[in-house]
Amino acid sequence: MKVIGITGGVGCGKSLVLALLREKFGFICVEADLVAKEIQEPGGSCYEESVKLLGRDILEPDGTICRKLMAERIFGDDVLREKVNSIVHPGVISEIKRKVETAEVNGAEFIFVEAALLLESGLSGICQEVWYVSCDYEVRVKRLMENRGYERSKTDAIIRSQKSDAFFRENCDEVIDNSGSYEELEEAVTDKIRKLRNR
Repeated sequence: MKVIGITGGVGCGKSLVLALLREKFGFICVEADLVAKEIQEPGGSCYEESVKLLGRDILEPDGTICRKLMAERIFGDDVLREKVNSIVHPGVISEIKRKVETAEVNGAEFIFVEAALLLESGLSGICQEVWYVSCDYEVRVKRLMENRGYERSKTDAIIRSQKSDAFFRENCDEVIDNSGSYEELEEAVTDKIRKLRNR
């Protein structure tokens, strides 16, 4: 079984690539953000520690962590954010490794692991290949403004705060350009899968 990492900046369309991999090819895809939420649910490996750090007033009546309140609390508080990250990040990596092992035991051909910080978090170490979903700057800006309702200045600031296109190209094995139509993306992904199977 091969583990393929998927990464890229905000607005590049990683979610679209994952949807294609799931729906067209039936592959298992693991998303780091969803895993982070999972392990902070009641009973999850990071739930108790997160609640202890953030306070019980962070909880909804059903015992789940209020994501909005948590975001507000750690926004602008670098020390608290680092503490939360030091709990959640190792938990995410551990849970993703567990999911990869399960997929292998079940005889999966490939498993795709998506994370915006795949390269920085060390998750790329469990991947045989890393694919970078790229996109023209202006296309990303347009998507973020339309899909998330961001102002231009906020959109520019978010994109510029992330790693550059050059960084991703330098550190990834394959590039999928998602600047064009859905059909073009589908063709590009299909081509990558074909090449992957032939390697």
